[in-house]
Amino acid sequence: MILKIIIIFVLIVVIAIIANGIEDRKSNKVAISFRESLDLCGLPVVTFRQGRSKLNFILDTGSNVSVIDEAIVKRLKVRETDRKTNITGIGGTASELSVVDIDFKYKDVVLTDSFQVTDMSATLSAIKATTGVTAHGLIGNEFMQKYESILDFENMVALIKK
Repeated sequence: MILKIIIIFVLIVVIAIIANGIEDRKSNKVAISFRESLDLCGLPVVTFRQGRSKLNFILDTGSNVSVIDEAIVKRLKVRETDRKTNITGIGGTASELSVVDIDFKYKDVVLTDSFQVTDMSATLSAIKATTGVTAHGLIGNEFMQKYESILDFENMVALIKK
């Protein structure tokens, strides 16, 4: 009888520890909603802030890197780097792109990403004309891996690690 009580008590403790671990993992994540943009235009757009600037980025799981339009970079606080890169996309290859590091916020969480800077005006204008969305660039897989992102299409959020 005492052995059964001890076993039940141990099982309850183990279950509580597992449940607490799951809850800790959830609370260590920030949910960035893309529900409204997906409902309105069919694109998973997330909005960040830097000072008074509002930055809209399309979550792009097909892109390894994050890319930002050179026009918006001029209005932001960025950290120039010595890094250069080439990217290849549907429009061909853009070579020797500058890379900048940018800090931005989602609610009270400060995030940092490296962005390839290029003229995206034609692409972003086409996106605006067809969807109504003013986008400033793409968030790619490096960001998603860095912040251990989970794209939850049931709840239409990107969960990122704080």
